Amino acid sequence: MSYATLRLYFENPVGRLLEQPVGQYVVVQYRSGPRKLPELQAFLTHAGQLLSRQGWHKLLGDQRLMDPFTAEEVQWEPRIGSRVRSGVPVSSTGPCCSPTTSSPGSPLVKC
Repeated sequence: MSYATLRLYFENPVGRLLEQPVGQYVVVQYRSGPRKLPELQAFLTHAGQLLSRQGWHKLLGDQRLMDPFTAEEVQWEPRIGSRVRSGVPVSSTGPCCSPTTSSPGSPLVKC
């Protein structure tokens, strides 16, 4: 997938958020390397704000370059805590996402 034609909404050291107006979804493109928790929090907050502002409900997560979540990030991850408190079960693949890998080594996640 080429991201060259998509509109850049937000970018920080964690990654980039791109708008796909035709399909009405957000592309969440993570960068490689270590992250700071406040940067990840800002990144995911902006993703939520974009979805809300546009009235969209879909994400396409490109995690191919992303380092694994740290223990601190997993503990903070807001969707898990809020879903557990609201009584919504959390799936084994994540709080709202399921992997849609087309081939080994290309972990694209669609929410």
